[in-house]
Amino acid sequence: MKKKQSKPRFYNRQDRNSHWTEPETGRPIDFADKYLPGDGGSEYGAARQKRGNSEAAKKQRQKVRRRVLAAFLAVVLLCVGYIGADVFIIRHAEPARRALEASQSSANLNELVITAKSLKAESLSLDGAVMLSSVIDEAISGGYTSVTFDAKRPDGTVGYESDLALVDTFGAVSSPAAALKESAETLQENDILPIARVSCWADNIAPAAMPELALKNGDTPVTDGGTAYLDPNNENAYNYIKNIIQECSANGITVFLLTGCDVPGGAEGSGFEALSTRLSEELGTSVKLLHEVDVTVTGWSAADNAVNYKGVQAELAALPSLGDNEIYYFSTALSPEVLKPYLDAKLETYILSQET
Repeated sequence: MKKKQSKPRFYNRQDRNSHWTEPETGRPIDFADKYLPGDGGSEYGAARQKRGNSEAAKKQRQKVRRRVLAAFLAVVLLCVGYIGADVFIIRHAEPARRALEASQSSANLNELVITAKSLKAESLSLDGAVMLSSVIDEAISGGYTSVTFDAKRPDGTVGYESDLALVDTFGAVSSPAAALKESAETLQENDILPIARVSCWADNIAPAAMPELALKNGDTPVTDGGTAYLDPNNENAYNYIKNIIQECSANGITVFLLTGCDVPGGAEGSGFEALSTRLSEELGTSVKLLHEVDVTVTGWSAADNAVNYKGVQAELAALPSLGDNEIYYFSTALSPEVLKPYLDAKLETYILSQET
């Protein structure tokens, strides 16, 4: 029987290391290739690099957009803040600034509508120093835009250091503002409008010192509740009032609150309209004349020994209507902190005086 020839084993073949396929190209594949950044050496690496570049660019664009948006919002907030601050400052500083600017530009101050929440201060506190600083701090912290002081009080005393001959003759100066001009400038620098209150015909000092100035009924001086009056038809009496206003105006005061304009019997020349018309014609347009409308707020319950809030609201609801160039002058035993919120809720313009 013929022996079956066995196939040659692979390892015994002499041609086992020969190449029987097409020649190899490229480079050997390394296991870590796919973790290396694409360098263009392979299709996979190039694609991976392209995707990486695209994602990086996208993140960079998002980052830039966020920065731009943040910067824009910051600018918007800053602008809103400045606008809000300007509105607040303009709103609260308007009386002093407008009056001062109008005065400097020779505008007609009598045509200017004054919007002021004014705190009544003692004339003595206008010292240009420590007391004035206290008044300014109180006005600012209390939300007032103006300070009112007595240039001439209802009893006839004068509330500032005057150089007028008649004031010196009458010895009328009492508890005066020691530095009126400096104080007026400082108030205006703090956007606070100074208002000088002038009691016109009501006067106990001048008629007593110079009887020919007194309002009389025949030869008898006219009094009302112990108050004497200057004669509105006496030229010297009129000039006395006018000179006081002129002197205060020369010291930087532009707004004047006139009170005591009416006399018993309504003599010719009395009343705010007649007096303010003549004063405006002679003083020009550099001053603003306001008429005081007196209001007394009780606001206190004697039975409860406490603030009667409903009573305060009722008194404010019954306020008389105002005419042109008129302003409420509130006298009250209540503290300004108690009454002011009620006034602010109802009024844009007023003068608040705490009576002891």
